[in-house]
Amino acid sequence: HARLVEALEALPPDQQERRAVELAYHASEAEAAVGADKLIRYSSMAGDQALAAYAYEDAVRHFQRALDAKDGLAMDDQTVEALFGLGRAQGAIDQVTEAWASLNRAFDFYVGSDDMPRAIAVAEYPLFHVPGLTDTTRMASKALELVPSESHEAGRLLSRLGLLVNLETGDHARAQEHLERALTIARRIGDVALEMQTLVNAADVDWYHLRWKEAIARSEQSVERARREKDVNAEIWPHFLAGTTHWYLGNLDEAERHAKVMLDLAGSVRNRGFLANAYTLNAWVAYSRGLMSDAVEFYDQGLELAPGFFMPLAGLVRLSYETGDFERGDAHLERVLELMRNTPRGPSGEYLSVATTIPVTAYISGDSGRFDIARKAAETVLASPHCSPIVGMSARIGLAFIAILEGDESAAAEQHAALRPLQGGFIDDGVSAIDQVMGLLARTMGNPEQAAAHFEDALTLCREGGYRPQLAWACCDYADLLLQTEDADLDNAMSLNDEGLAIVQDAGQRPLRERLAALRELAESRPSTAVPNSRRTGVDGFTARETDVLKLIAAGMSNQQIADELVISIHTVIFHVRNILSKIGAANRAEAAVYAAQRGLTEK
Repeated sequence: HARLVEALEALPPDQQERRAVELAYHASEAEAAVGADKLIRYSSMAGDQALAAYAYEDAVRHFQRALDAKDGLAMDDQTVEALFGLGRAQGAIDQVTEAWASLNRAFDFYVGSDDMPRAIAVAEYPLFHVPGLTDTTRMASKALELVPSESHEAGRLLSRLGLLVNLETGDHARAQEHLERALTIARRIGDVALEMQTLVNAADVDWYHLRWKEAIARSEQSVERARREKDVNAEIWPHFLAGTTHWYLGNLDEAERHAKVMLDLAGSVRNRGFLANAYTLNAWVAYSRGLMSDAVEFYDQGLELAPGFFMPLAGLVRLSYETGDFERGDAHLERVLELMRNTPRGPSGEYLSVATTIPVTAYISGDSGRFDIARKAAETVLASPHCSPIVGMSARIGLAFIAILEGDESAAAEQHAALRPLQGGFIDDGVSAIDQVMGLLARTMGNPEQAAAHFEDALTLCREGGYRPQLAWACCDYADLLLQTEDADLDNAMSLNDEGLAIVQDAGQRPLRERLAALRELAESRPSTAVPNSRRTGVDGFTARETDVLKLIAAGMSNQQIADELVISIHTVIFHVRNILSKIGAANRAEAAVYAAQRGLTEK
């Protein structure tokens, strides 16, 4: 082996680099003869090659072998370069905690050696991140103190720091302050790459704070610049941000477009973190199309890449329950609980997944046996001063379902008020539109008319967006409400029931199919009253919500004013206005206002 190392070293440098793996192997077999320095040098060279080829597991093995050769010896430049390489490779295969530890050690060495260029390179490295990690701002903050305030280096560090401040503290104002400074520096010096990265980071911050319009705009800008610069890595994450945001807003076609592109790009660079998120986003889309088997496959692929990633794991729990495979769902749920137990307390995804998954699966199955665990997890998330709005709202979805299933009127009122800003969209519990959850909460509060209005909005959103399983759940809950009223509107209840059944037959939602079948039996056992429900049908074939919108059009209100008055999204208002104009054959709002006045539908 030593002679083979000697022979390979006689080759020109470019050929030595191409055969770095062989050199590293033979140097490891002949370490006693060739010395640790050669083993470290060639193992690090092989690790760099593996990183460049996206062979991250190989890179971890090579860099770890180099570091093992230095075990017990003082750190030097050669050791720290291997440590930095190891951190980058670990980050790409979902060893996030280990990666941060490796980078922190490398950073401290370079700062202690006054090697600021390398310290900055470590501090600004875009290591994959998750909310709930602590002390992630330390490197960027420390490095920023050591460079001129308006320098190029400061711009790069500010961009990184803005992203990390939000993830670690949830402080939107401070995060955006850092990002604005970074953007100013980038544009002053004409650094397109820095501007592009800063826009992505700003979009990420907006995403966590439910600033959907800004998140989409910045993500689209980032995608455009990344394509212009042919920077594949920079293009991947903005597709996730834009795709999930479109999904939340009910724009399923746009969500699917971003999901597919992200999956292709993440596959091309073989980054496990990006790929696991891409598979998760594609699973959301597939589920919403009613393609349950496709969604399961996407989640399984994401989990295979990142076994400790809570998002695909929680998704598989919900899907297993929804398709009636409770045994598999329970097995996955145990893994979700184990992840939480091994995670420090805080507003992390591991705690959030427990807070939401248990109540949502109880809504499907009726099993409320673990509510204490879910409630404590949600309270842990919400009690943190660093809880960002999207994380907090997700935790409240879990508390909302607990209030609904326990019939707690006071708790339902609290969550109803808290979730109001999310109306007109979805959130990643998977099975419901926010308006549907609001309807269930209003019903729990003893307000069936308000519940019916929320269910109408949920139906509108799901039908227009093509969210089929969510529509089936909304049909079921609304039909149930109609059947429980004193003057039950059996015709409308049966129509909703039929619509829901048609969906679940294709989607394989067995528990929901059984629930709808039970509702149908209930409806068929009651004599038809043929009395229209006051919230379901208005005048001239309008739904009650359309009647409300028409009255406000006649009052001269804009779409935004109508949305504010009815506490619905402007997206839903536009849909109602379009339906109203179509039903009465009106060309514009003025003609609709005349129509309303003629029929006495003006506000008093």
